[in-house]
Amino acid sequence: MKVLFIISVLKQGRGGHYHSLNHISREVGSRESVGILSLGTSKSDILINNPYFKGHIHFNGLNIWYLKKELSSVLLELKPDIIHFFDSNAYNICKLFVKKKFKLVTNLCGGPNPADHPKVENLVLFSKENLMWFESREKYKNTLKKLIPNRSSKITVHSEADISKDTSKFCLVRIARISHFHFNSIKQTVNLVKLLNEQEFKIRLYLIGTIQDQDAFVKLFELIEGRADITLLTDDRYTKEASKMLYLADAVIATGRGIMEGASLGLPVLTPAKNSEIPILINDENFENFFSTNFSERNVASAKDLRDNLYNIKRLTQDHAYYDDMYNFSLQIFKNNFDVKEALLKYTEMYELSLENTYSVSVFSDVYLKIRSLYHFYLS
Repeated sequence: MKVLFIISVLKQGRGGHYHSLNHISREVGSRESVGILSLGTSKSDILINNPYFKGHIHFNGLNIWYLKKELSSVLLELKPDIIHFFDSNAYNICKLFVKKKFKLVTNLCGGPNPADHPKVENLVLFSKENLMWFESREKYKNTLKKLIPNRSSKITVHSEADISKDTSKFCLVRIARISHFHFNSIKQTVNLVKLLNEQEFKIRLYLIGTIQDQDAFVKLFELIEGRADITLLTDDRYTKEASKMLYLADAVIATGRGIMEGASLGLPVLTPAKNSEIPILINDENFENFFSTNFSERNVASAKDLRDNLYNIKRLTQDHAYYDDMYNFSLQIFKNNFDVKEALLKYTEMYELSLENTYSVSVFSDVYLKIRSLYHFYLS
């Protein structure tokens, strides 16, 4: 079977779904013939180093006939059985030019439930929250839907010569883009560090992230200014493939894919909750609750979590037996839910079902969403 992945690159090309495609394509490629094509005004550094990367089409929302010509050339050369779009913008634009003989699969790579989404033939979802939303909408009643949350390989860490782990303290790592969207969850992390150190727990935080919003960066700098217990790393050498910096961590505070990367190393993981002032330690009792919202800023902690959380975190920093239990728990949830090696059969099944699926969406469906996608490419 031949599978061509297509993904749009509208900004930096470093978000979680680029990493997910990087890992998933490598795993699918161990069994199937795979190619990756990106389109947009930028390239993704993550994907151009993937062995299955076939090329990039420069598309700015205006050069439509150039896109049509280049896409047709790629399809003629590769002759895929399945075209797997890794975002709705790529689907919306390419749908205009792809012949019906190709079977189309689309991904929604986590995030909040969309305000709207194109009608699609076959859909892969990363979160239960998204699956339930699509299943409840009449518009998608004929769409073949499959939940495949597995999207991470075990992370490889690389020590940077100028950044050494502070072995005298319990070290937390938070990797997040510094933006308005992530600011509240970053603030929760800072709140936790302040609270624990005020109570004479020896805690150090390494905060790693690309600056996407200058106003958010100024607010963050004001929040942590003068604190010797927080190290802020924003240079590309640290933020590009930032998971390599997890050698600094005794525990990880994260959302979405960051949870999976930390768990792959057996690191205890914490995640923000919108009804808490500090991140929540993930354990066997609350895992399914946070999994259902993809470990996102939309998480809601239970009353029990809010009551027990600080005690559990303090215990994690001092009780070696409890830490070992949480280490093993992280490895277990990674293997059972996130390890991309467990996804190969799921994707093979999805592709086989898609080849049999006779449902077809008209090229004229969701015209306004196609126009909106053109505008997104233009703005990028």
